[in-house]
Amino acid sequence: MGVINSKTLKSLFFPCPPIEEQYKIIEILHSFDVRLQNEKQYVVCLHLLKRGLMQELLTGKTRVQTNNPEVILS
Repeated sequence: MGVINSKTLKSLFFPCPPIEEQYKIIEILHSFDVRLQNEKQYVVCLHLLKRGLMQELLTGKTRVQTNNPEVILS
């Protein structure tokens, strides 16, 4: 859109919420960012835990209980 220049932009109206509402929006978005970071860290911890458990199971350091009647061995 080559016909948009600074004069055209200055003549446009951009609605903007009051400053108090802007701060509330920022606070909410920040809390989501913090929550997202915490969830990402938790996922990383779960992956590390899974990797460690798989290593123990595959090397035989930890045995799987097979005395559960619901487990069907073939």
